[in-house]
Amino acid sequence: RTRGGTALNQPSTPHPNFRPDIEGLRALAILPILGFHLGIPGFAGGFVGVDVFFVISGFLLTGILLRDIARPDYSLAEFYRRRVARILPALLVMLVAVLAAGTWLLLPTEMTGLGRSAAATAALGANLWFWSQVSYFAPLAESEPLLHAWSLGVEEQFYLIYPLLLIAARRRPAVLLTLILAGSFALACWWLAHDDPAAFYLLPARAWQFALGGLAATGMVRIVGRRGLAAGFGLVLILASAVFAGELRPLPMPAGTLASIGAFLIVLAAPETPTGRLLSWRPLRVIGARSYSLYLWHWPVVTFWRLGHGATLGMGEVAGLLALTIVLAELSYRFIERPAISAGRRGAPGRVIVIGLGAAAAVAGIALALPHWQRPLPPAVAKVANYASYDATPERRFQFRTGRCFLEGGGALAPECIARDPRRPNWALIGDSHGAMLWRALAERYPGVNLLQLTAPGCRPLPDAPAKLACARARAAAWADVAGDSRVGTVILAGRWQGSDLERLPRAIARLRAAGKRVIVIGPVVEYDGGMPGLLARAMLAGEADRFDRFRLTDRAALDQR
Repeated sequence: RTRGGTALNQPSTPHPNFRPDIEGLRALAILPILGFHLGIPGFAGGFVGVDVFFVISGFLLTGILLRDIARPDYSLAEFYRRRVARILPALLVMLVAVLAAGTWLLLPTEMTGLGRSAAATAALGANLWFWSQVSYFAPLAESEPLLHAWSLGVEEQFYLIYPLLLIAARRRPAVLLTLILAGSFALACWWLAHDDPAAFYLLPARAWQFALGGLAATGMVRIVGRRGLAAGFGLVLILASAVFAGELRPLPMPAGTLASIGAFLIVLAAPETPTGRLLSWRPLRVIGARSYSLYLWHWPVVTFWRLGHGATLGMGEVAGLLALTIVLAELSYRFIERPAISAGRRGAPGRVIVIGLGAAAAVAGIALALPHWQRPLPPAVAKVANYASYDATPERRFQFRTGRCFLEGGGALAPECIARDPRRPNWALIGDSHGAMLWRALAERYPGVNLLQLTAPGCRPLPDAPAKLACARARAAAWADVAGDSRVGTVILAGRWQGSDLERLPRAIARLRAAGKRVIVIGPVVEYDGGMPGLLARAMLAGEADRFDRFRLTDRAALDQR
């Protein structure tokens, strides 16, 4: 364990407390992330690498703070000096490079979003920005060059708060960490059912992972005997999560729970075990030492390429993007990370903090000003490109009836969504966002019909389709309400259908018909390999209509036929 190091940005300078297995564990965290973001088969749950990083951070930081707090000359300024020297230089260089690339590669509407996200990242609040703007697992997330910075925002906010809490509880750190672990995990589970983005992006729902690692550092938790078995089991949990965690998201617990437990077992038990020796293998340590730079550079590289070539990557593209990421990470590690850490150690704490925060403020200012310097698009192209931000407009809320009849955060449907009209035929529209988007057009096209709307995001209109708890409850209530009411004569089922739904759909239709309903199924809509407004705007600029058509997803048409 390197003095002052953290999970995503720890250098590999030898120290008496250095643990090579943790350096290798960082490689085990970054490799699934790379596989997941590059679309490599077998890494559907690779996003849990971030969960592993959080546990490592909690372990390292707690150990460092407990040793330092015990010294009579301990200074918080010294702690924050280390954080600034380790995090900001490589991060700010990456931000400047991404902003420079964005001025050449992005449309003005996209550049405005990039500038704001870059400013939020420089201000240590990337997770707060993306929480308010975009779902990490939504298709449009693949066009956000700085989306990966959300996890840095979580870590940075943890660094600001945690030392103060630990100083206050220095005599009973295990009690503090146990309370954080229990409270944060309970909040994360509750948010999963009621506010999924908050559960993913915000520190209160992630603090339990830092606390889990911190408990291992206090020495209050020990494994007596069979340490090799415990460490090996931890390794299995991480590897299995990297493969399967994507399928566990409907469960009422964070998808990274098992991976976090696996990381906890490894940091607790791995030294002098076969797992510890495996993780200490030099190639893994080399990757782990560069994990921060690999994390910083991989996502912008992938995103900028996808903007021009589509979200689905071929194996040649994967190999090329991975090679470019490795080169940029090596340059960042050798010429930014390590020199900045050395310079930071020599500088006075106050001076290092002021220079670092001043540089971050300058980058934030440039990020906000840069979009105003771009050349405007032709009016017709700008009109199309502006639809990329449609979800944030009042028109979208008007179309979907968001918060009333399209329930993004749970709750109950407003009375007007499900009110029956005795003077008109009552139809019910049940579905997810692909169903909700149709309500306004259908209601205006058929004014002689009273169209009920029972919709929620990601909640396909099948009683037995996999779903999160909030969706399952709302969907069951909707089906019971509609199927049991003879006043509703027609039911429209619309959603972003999956291939697995074809087995369930006939049963759903039969159930509604048995209740005397006429059933209309609206099949999959056209989708594109990337953000459709941006793809179309670029095709218009280039005068290449066929370029746009190349991005159309053929599997949706095939599913529609089935």
